[in-house]
Amino acid sequence: MNQLSYLFLSGNKLSGQIALALGQSSGLLELDLSHNLLEGHIPSTIGGMINLVNLNLSANKLSGELSENLGELDNLLLLDLSSNELSGSIPSKLSWLIFAAAQCISQQPLRSHP
Repeated sequence: MNQLSYLFLSGNKLSGQIALALGQSSGLLELDLSHNLLEGHIPSTIGGMINLVNLNLSANKLSGELSENLGELDNLLLLDLSSNELSGSIPSKLSWLIFAAAQCISQQPLRSHP
């Protein structure tokens, strides 16, 4: 899937967990899995999507803490994790994104590293 640049699957009633294999999609620029029925944690393999600019996982049933591997997404400009059941801290490598994403994650009980 390295030749795939955009994957928009919003509002398709997808269920289950996010596939670990998505992390092998290093050429992916935008991933939108919002407004589905996805559950479980956000897999650490997403940190392997090194070219990702836009990650929208909002309005699912995702839970647990965010993996530090999300901090490997150096090109990330938009992160929307709103309307999930996430907890814990935002990875410290994403602290620069906190201000820009504050609105997107404001409904989450997440906290930034000091």
